[in-house]
Amino acid sequence: MRKVFHQFLVILLSSQLSILNSSCTQDVYEKGEGELSAMVAEMGDGFTASDKKVTRFVTDDGVQFSVTNPFSSNLMPKADTVYRAIFYYVKDGDKAEVKGLNRCLLSRPIR
Repeated sequence: MRKVFHQFLVILLSSQLSILNSSCTQDVYEKGEGELSAMVAEMGDGFTASDKKVTRFVTDDGVQFSVTNPFSSNLMPKADTVYRAIFYYVKDGDKAEVKGLNRCLLSRPIR
């Protein structure tokens, strides 16, 4: 009985080692440049135009981007307004293609 248990333990450990060894040499994802490989996420202020579309935004670092794909969003419903948000975008010089955003709700300071 003890010998059978010992053999079982040896087989179990060797199979576990082979699994660990093979998992270190195989990637489970496809390498390369994908559509969103260059995407950046930054907080900033988005500006809506008179047609309620976001046409530009300024990051917290002070970098201003013109939006190549002006868009309207129910998260930014008013025209000619500044909204605080996290912008997910792909930049191209001073222009950016916005892929998504999350609006940040702000509270007023208590005095």
